Amino acid sequence: TFPKIRIIYVGSSTEYGIVDKPRNEDDECKPVTLYALTKYMGTKIFQRNKENLILRPFLLYGENHHGFFSTVIKKVKEGRTIDIWEGKNDWVHVDDFVDALVYFVKIKLPGQIINIGTGVQTTNDKVIKIMEKYLGKIKTKKHEGLYRQDYSPVWVADTSKARSLGWSSSINLEEGLRRMIKKTL
Repeated sequence: TFPKIRIIYVGSSTEYGIVDKPRNEDDECKPVTLYALTKYMGTKIFQRNKENLILRPFLLYGENHHGFFSTVIKKVKEGRTIDIWEGKNDWVHVDDFVDALVYFVKIKLPGQIINIGTGVQTTNDKVIKIMEKYLGKIKTKKHEGLYRQDYSPVWVADTSKARSLGWSSSINLEEGLRRMIKKTL
């Protein structure tokens, strides 16, 4: 039996697997990568203690993140071409995620799983258009299809549960990208 210690476990939106609708906390999880499977197994372990809370962030980014956005910024600085695949994502600024952690620590919600996202899906083309406002024209090479076979065509949080509990993201993608670009230039 587990002690009555409350833990907030950080799961992942990848636990849901490949879906064709916004991801809801009640949806069956069908992880398709080792990473997603380990996050899902962690969720199952931490759910055994009914005092625990599981937060599932969607795609995190921020000023010190090394991922798609920082790669684009670096390649633009070097005058290189950016490879762009089809895709739409729910990007969550890390400051919003920290805000969600603090918020949900303060309220007692034992045994819950809560998606942390914006509820807004942004295409990769739209991301480039936003970044061009701050970086100038970006050279891109478009590719058909999805970047990876495990990539879901719909990658957006159903945020109705978080909103019903009083939390929602406050940093939209354009503001988050503006901050990130400002810090890296």
